[in-house]
Amino acid sequence: MISDKELQFIKDTPLYRLATATPDGRPHVVPMTTRMDGDAIVIGGLEFDKSYKRRLINKNEWVACVWDTNSEGIKGVEVRGKLSATGKLWDSSEYFILNPTKVFSWGIEEPATESFKAKMNFDLENRDHEPTRR
Repeated sequence: MISDKELQFIKDTPLYRLATATPDGRPHVVPMTTRMDGDAIVIGGLEFDKSYKRRLINKNEWVACVWDTNSEGIKGVEVRGKLSATGKLWDSSEYFILNPTKVFSWGIEEPATESFKAKMNFDLENRDHEPTRR
């Protein structure tokens, strides 16, 4: 599901944002350090077992992660999916593996404007046109 180029971008990008949801459905977004177990995306880290984000994951294992940069043009990868507990420790806390269910990237396989045009299904040059979500 994640292309080789998207996976390499994730591996090369040291920070990302992890989005979880509070029990009443409000978003909770925090910066995280990218960690990999081979080609699997690891969610966890130092003191993770004691964190608010871990308590949120215990109630709802669905998350979204975004890696992005504008250092060489706008580029990014968004991965949405469900977390699986591993029972293994990293920095003294159990870590999770992200099982992607949806992946969207921009500026990785094609220019960002083309990526957004395809995702939003509308003409970026015509600002009067309402986007049609897929």
